[in-house]
Amino acid sequence: MSAKRGDRAAPPPHLGGYTIRFATNDAAKGWEDLCRQAPSNVRTAFDAIESTPRPNPPTSRQRLLDQVREHEPSEADGLTARSGPALGTGGSHA
Repeated sequence: MSAKRGDRAAPPPHLGGYTIRFATNDAAKGWEDLCRQAPSNVRTAFDAIESTPRPNPPTSRQRLLDQVREHEPSEADGLTARSGPALGTGGSHA
């Protein structure tokens, strides 16, 4: 749905910040309902989500993702990712 006359304008993200988008129409409607009921608290929540869009404290899944990222090889380590032949292309099968 496109913005139209009279719609509330969302602020642009801060430099280096995140753009927040709704995953569903229900989420967008719920957000608008919250903005009408508790605008000050919603603004505080929006600023917190935009600056740090992670669960706090981190969930176990987030901790695992962080551990994987810490151990990923990089070009600085002298390691690079290589792609092998695609499965099912060429080659002979006995």
